[in-house]
Amino acid sequence: MLQVTNPDASLVITGIRVFFNGQEAQRTPAYIEIFGRSIHTSAARNRWFDLPLYREESLQADKKLIINFGPSPDPDNVIMIDSIKMLV
Repeated sequence: MLQVTNPDASLVITGIRVFFNGQEAQRTPAYIEIFGRSIHTSAARNRWFDLPLYREESLQADKKLIINFGPSPDPDNVIMIDSIKMLV
């Protein structure tokens, strides 16, 4: 779980972009979840995953956004995320 805080009330979070490196495919989480919606993430190569927020979700995320990540196939359940961008 990752919690993102928005300290600037003049900005609205409209989505997120998450980057996984395909060289560490065994450490890629099975899914990304925000507001109960999830997308399956299988990264056999370098890849960005885009998760746009609906209008209602953007209004709910005005101060805080929680991003959940599913388990990885790694035996130690290590998850590797290379980059996360917040879209405003």
